[in-house]
Amino acid sequence: MSKLHAISGGHLTASALFCLSVTWTLSSLTPLAAAPPQVLHGHVPPAITSLQPIGRLPATNRLSLVLALPVRDKPALAGLLEELYNPASPKYRQFLTAEQFADRFGPAAADYQALAAFAQAHDLVITGTHPNRTLLDVSGTVADIEKALHVTMHVYQHPTESRTFYAPDTEPSVDLDLPLLDIRGLDNFHLPQHALKWTPIDEVTPRPYAVGSGPGGTFLGKDFRQAYAPGVSLDGSGQNVALFEMDGYYGTDITNYEKLANYPYVPLTNVLVDGFAGHPVSPGAVIEVSLDIEMAIAMAPGLTSVLVYEGALLPTVPYDMLNRMATDNLAKEISSSWVITEIVNSPIPDQIYQQFGAQGQTFFQASGDEGAYPVFQWSDDPYITIVGGTTLSTRGTNGAWGSETTWTPFSGGGVSSPLLGNYPIPSYQLGIDMTTNMGSTTMRNVPDVALTADNIFVIADNGASGAVSGTSCAAPLWAGYAALINQQAYFNTQPLLGLLNPAVYTIGKGTNYRGNFHDITTGNNTNSVSPTNYYACAGYDLCTGWGTPTGSNIINYLAPLGLQILPGTGFSAVGPPGGPFSVTTQTYALTNVGAASAVWSVVNTTAWLNASATNGTLTQAHGASVTVSLNAAASNLAVGTYSATVVFTNQTSGGIQTRQFSLGVQPVPPFILAQPVSLAVPVGSNALFKVNAYGTPPVYYQWQRNAINLSDGGNVSGSTTSNLLLTSVSLSDSADYSVIVSNALGFVVSSNALLVVEESPVITNQPQSLTLALGQDAVFAVGVSGTTPLFYQWHFNGTPVAGATGSSITVTNAQLTNDGLFSVSVSNLLGGVISSNALLSIVALSAVGDDSFGQIDIPYNATNVIGIAAGAWHSLALRQDGTVLAWGDNLVWPCGRMERCWLGATILTASVTCPPILAVWSRWPPGATTRSPSGPIRRWLPGAAMTPAKQLRRPIFPA
Repeated sequence: MSKLHAISGGHLTASALFCLSVTWTLSSLTPLAAAPPQVLHGHVPPAITSLQPIGRLPATNRLSLVLALPVRDKPALAGLLEELYNPASPKYRQFLTAEQFADRFGPAAADYQALAAFAQAHDLVITGTHPNRTLLDVSGTVADIEKALHVTMHVYQHPTESRTFYAPDTEPSVDLDLPLLDIRGLDNFHLPQHALKWTPIDEVTPRPYAVGSGPGGTFLGKDFRQAYAPGVSLDGSGQNVALFEMDGYYGTDITNYEKLANYPYVPLTNVLVDGFAGHPVSPGAVIEVSLDIEMAIAMAPGLTSVLVYEGALLPTVPYDMLNRMATDNLAKEISSSWVITEIVNSPIPDQIYQQFGAQGQTFFQASGDEGAYPVFQWSDDPYITIVGGTTLSTRGTNGAWGSETTWTPFSGGGVSSPLLGNYPIPSYQLGIDMTTNMGSTTMRNVPDVALTADNIFVIADNGASGAVSGTSCAAPLWAGYAALINQQAYFNTQPLLGLLNPAVYTIGKGTNYRGNFHDITTGNNTNSVSPTNYYACAGYDLCTGWGTPTGSNIINYLAPLGLQILPGTGFSAVGPPGGPFSVTTQTYALTNVGAASAVWSVVNTTAWLNASATNGTLTQAHGASVTVSLNAAASNLAVGTYSATVVFTNQTSGGIQTRQFSLGVQPVPPFILAQPVSLAVPVGSNALFKVNAYGTPPVYYQWQRNAINLSDGGNVSGSTTSNLLLTSVSLSDSADYSVIVSNALGFVVSSNALLVVEESPVITNQPQSLTLALGQDAVFAVGVSGTTPLFYQWHFNGTPVAGATGSSITVTNAQLTNDGLFSVSVSNLLGGVISSNALLSIVALSAVGDDSFGQIDIPYNATNVIGIAAGAWHSLALRQDGTVLAWGDNLVWPCGRMERCWLGATILTASVTCPPILAVWSRWPPGATTRSPSGPIRRWLPGAAMTPAKQLRRPIFPA
């Protein structure tokens, strides 16, 4: 099980001690002298200008509020942040502790106590304090709050949601000459929302590019590391990741995810904010919490701990939670996937984000899932890193990164505006050409970076599993990635990352950009609000920022191992067989940027590459060069595409850097690298055939069914692509499938791939109930369709009948003990079905009359007979359904004048009756004993054995 710890309450011990100090001193304090009221703006939702209140908020209701003071010396804080992230400054990444920040920039203790006195003087109860003295939590009745803040609290019908909300009728004002930064909790127009799209796993449709190791091709666990951190041994050891969450989660879901991913158990620590109990509440929100935890662990499976900050969906909780993360200062990597629109109206988060930056904490915020701004999102604050989303394709299951495009059209991005934080462009974004990307040269642009946000497996909500899409996935993945970077920095006694943006934009504007980032150049996030913006392009764009990380290169750039190797990429060469090739050499500059000597080595295992040197030692600040080049073996390669990896290792620190090389030998007629694979799928599911072929472009595909060309339509798509998809297959789709691959140089036909469409058993004919006389044989049969082999098991009164494993069951010489219900279960490898019950009723016959010639013997095909009356020449039988059967010698005593009584005739009218026979019926009731001239009379009592049914000696009807 994952190790779960809980820290209850809203604040740490330091807060509690300070609260005691405040309580002790308040008795001697009085409110500050009256001053012109301070009016605080941004507390009246704009929507109420067109709404009529439906009533007053009851005066006795209690509300929780957050009162905020501004930090001290804000210009000095801004200057410090500039120095902390300037590599040329002596203060570069010399971060503060939480205590140092409070001492230098927290409001004065006297001001904090004065704010507490103001609250208590207006009958507001202090419910929480904060060590940095920026926030004070209070509660009070609506009546007391209205009086203290000079507002009237109304209730309104929400214009877009099926609920009511409360809000003040005017902006609040306070009779306090102490500068007050903000008041939060006066309205609940906007409630926090998670940013994800969930599909239950059994409803996931496989995608051609989805080659993750999770169910349905979803991405799971090590898939993310293989794509974005290949060959990286860092696992986040020694690091704590903190997650901002507005609900609880089920610990077993996280444990089950770790088991499925074959990951170690990462300890989880629950930090409960503002009295939250930690129990899961809303299913959608619970999925968000589990997703965030699982993504952080997926990228950094060796984390020391994941700190899950949990609170209720209440207006004041986000402020308390963010400030708690800053004052705790327990995690250097923080992630939030929640969209809290209301928070953009408050100046409180900005100064919390600045405290994060001053303390070396990296905060990642999902950019949202509604596409281009100005759709409301949480934040475009310049002191946090906004993360967009991509759709990832990999090279096979658990394979390397293949390609990426914008998570279209959902990845949030855009330009800061009054609808958001209205932030001017930060210094790190200056100097970017915004012509193509349609960004702003005067306002903050977002996002900053991206990671995959599509087709991601999650276990959540107490055992449910599904595929999730959303920038909710990308933000915690980046937090885990930052843990890898900080792990390496800590190992090399270097300062931690802190605010990521200045370094990221330095990379993006530098010459080694593509060695550190996958540049996402396709897709868009346009929507109805912004129909023409934005489109991905080369370099920075407002869909995915600078893109996604490449692996060890960006890790080593941000946390140098002491050995810097430039450039960060290999080369890609192309040419015909024997050459010449477009590129033949690449020279690397190795520089020791560490404090001690570095022993380095180069490992090249590729036959068609040479490295000019394989090892060496560099003292501090000294350098060397290594040239990697094609050799003669490259000229002997057959047509094809070849790849190679050269590994540079700092033997002193253990750090590894890789460079990728590719060689394409052209031209190439088409050839198939991987043949289509035969499939066996259930009826109604999808069948996806793939061919991996190579040839000089353009390459054409034509799929065939039983050697006949297919075209798109119906359940067929992709008939002229490398992937053929058949949706909702039926039995008629079972066939041989092949593909013709061609280009200008020729064509090749794949091998056949057999599609077997399998069907679960379906009962086409149910067993039928029977009524038989004692001693007759009972036969029950079932008709079934489905994929063979089929397995049968008959049951009598619910108990399996030994040996009854065929499509029918026979009960010979049936007795009263066989009276009961017969059913059969039928199964195959795809499932099973149980038939309806068939009743076997065993009836003891009453038979009277003349049996001298066997007149009582029942005809062989007579069933459901319950009584017999036998005459000298004719006999009658009464069936259970009320019909009468007649048989005998119609030549001696005709049955009526013109009619003949046939087996199965129903005696309804005089015209078809046999009077003499009826007379016999009435003359010989059950139990009667007499004689007739034609022979002895037999008495047949209920339960007595009868002669088995057989054909008459002289039948007058067909046998």
